[in-house]
Amino acid sequence: MSVGRIAAPTIASGESCLTRPVATAVSAAWVRGAPANRLMVVLRAPGCAYHFRRRQGGCRYCGFRHISTQGLRVSSEQLIAQMQWALAHYDFEREAILELDIYNSGSFLNDLEIPREAGTEILRRASQVPSLKVVLIESRPEHITVDRLAPLCRLFSCGSALETAIGLDAYDDELRIKVLRKGFRRGSFERAVRRAADSGAHLLVYVMLKPWTMSDENALEDAVRAAEYTYTLGARYRIPARVALEPTFVVQGTPLATEYQKRRYHPPSAWLVREAVERIARLGPLVVGLWDEGLRPLAVPTACAKCRSRLLSALRRFNHTQDTSCLRAVRCDCRAEGQLRETR
Repeated sequence: MSVGRIAAPTIASGESCLTRPVATAVSAAWVRGAPANRLMVVLRAPGCAYHFRRRQGGCRYCGFRHISTQGLRVSSEQLIAQMQWALAHYDFEREAILELDIYNSGSFLNDLEIPREAGTEILRRASQVPSLKVVLIESRPEHITVDRLAPLCRLFSCGSALETAIGLDAYDDELRIKVLRKGFRRGSFERAVRRAADSGAHLLVYVMLKPWTMSDENALEDAVRAAEYTYTLGARYRIPARVALEPTFVVQGTPLATEYQKRRYHPPSAWLVREAVERIARLGPLVVGLWDEGLRPLAVPTACAKCRSRLLSALRRFNHTQDTSCLRAVRCDCRAEGQLRETR
């Protein structure tokens, strides 16, 4: 299998197209201890209720509302049709797709965003794909309950699992509350992890690299600490856990974009991403987010023209193999102090 066979997101055209997902993409992945592929499906859904019910908006950096229906209702039938379209357009066995990531630009377990009957049917159909080992959904902590999650986990056989992703993003509570505006503390997160474990789910935790206001050094330390915390909770509650490192990128129309345009923020360098990957990969399973959701960001982690493509390729290869040697093999003079930030 070639790591270079990564597909760019396929974007459904037309805002009124409610029976096709916003985007789908196949990329290399490490699934259950082996190299494989993952299919990402972004459903066209109402979006995050946490954002739309707050006068000041939701998370400071999040641009996913741009690929939602901005709070407008999408019927259960339309949501199920979107999932069925994705399942029908990929040959999971031939393409070695062992993981399916289902995104709805919000919380899959919030009935106001994905009606319960739609969510159950979507996951029932996914569970019937023989080759799939992992099906991932996302949720804020407050929507993760045993009553809501356990019946969904029971749809999957012993050879496959439902994985619940939670955006912890930062270890530091004050950073998460005041800067990122996530709206929950570690205590709420930990209770959600315990409920996910009691439901029989697996766990993926998003950890941001370099939120606004943080220096490179502090950003690296917080990301590593958040990863250590995730693996510790996984062991404590006996839930299979992995970390998704999310290097911060800038999306138009967000408060973070305003800071970027005023030159008060710049994404982490690709070299800082490499350093974070090397430190976290020693601790447990890790996947690196590569801004492939179809959001067309204003700015992403970068390096100089000579090495940026090699670093990105190495990060993709890491996602496929969990082997950090491909990252260490990339060398460039731009890594020197003061030369990490390439021109935009």
